[in-house]
Amino acid sequence: MRFSKTTEYSLRILSYMAIENKLYTAEMLKDNLEIPYRYLRKQLTKLVKDGFLVSVKGKSGGYKIAKSLKDISLLDIVGSTDDIRTHNICFFGFDNCVFGEK
Repeated sequence: MRFSKTTEYSLRILSYMAIENKLYTAEMLKDNLEIPYRYLRKQLTKLVKDGFLVSVKGKSGGYKIAKSLKDISLLDIVGSTDDIRTHNICFFGFDNCVFGEK
């Protein structure tokens, strides 16, 4: 499976934020992850809406992981950003998936 740019950015955001449990500003994430700012803001909003992040408003606000890392799976993230049911592509990137129906 080849991830869309949206999924790639979501994975980058969540992976980076998982390193340390603290508040991250959009500006900080933009600088460290080199994601275009408008796209980053859109992704942060989506990740908050889907329950992966929590947004803290105010001067000292930012974003942080909303739930325990053990409760977040790759499938949850990919399912939130892509409709994986419509993709008939091998998760491992092979042209013919070894796990396909025979």
